[in-house]
Amino acid sequence: MLQFIKTNREMVDSLVGVATLAIAVIGFGLTVHQLSLTQRALKAANAYQIQTDARELVESIQASGALEHGFLDDDTTGEKYEILSNKLWIVFNFYLAVYRQAENKGVTSEFAESFRTDFCAFVKREIVELSWKEMSENRQLGAAHEGMKDDWCD
Repeated sequence: MLQFIKTNREMVDSLVGVATLAIAVIGFGLTVHQLSLTQRALKAANAYQIQTDARELVESIQASGALEHGFLDDDTTGEKYEILSNKLWIVFNFYLAVYRQAENKGVTSEFAESFRTDFCAFVKREIVELSWKEMSENRQLGAAHEGMKDDWCD
């Protein structure tokens, strides 16, 4: 065997090189596949957490009694408007977090699209639109909020 390797050294070196290349290509392929699986798992985990946070947000708004007291009525004034502003700030920040996840490809495009559609419909409500404008003028909303609205809705 040793004699065969010595006499056919060039052929053996070539075979070892081809085998090394094949192993490297297979290893690279497996690594890419594993990264793809990990990316999908992370997107699923992000989507699950966002949905959990959304449920908690809705529950906190319901628990405050805001929904029963005309939370989003167009004639919201006084104390109800204060409740509305506080809750809307939390809602806007929630959407901003989803937007940032979408921008960083942390969720699927379909998932992000559903939140984009919901957000744009939400901010077109008269009372929400007026509140957005007021909060923006009072610097309660920043450039990131405005960028999200411009990117998602305009």
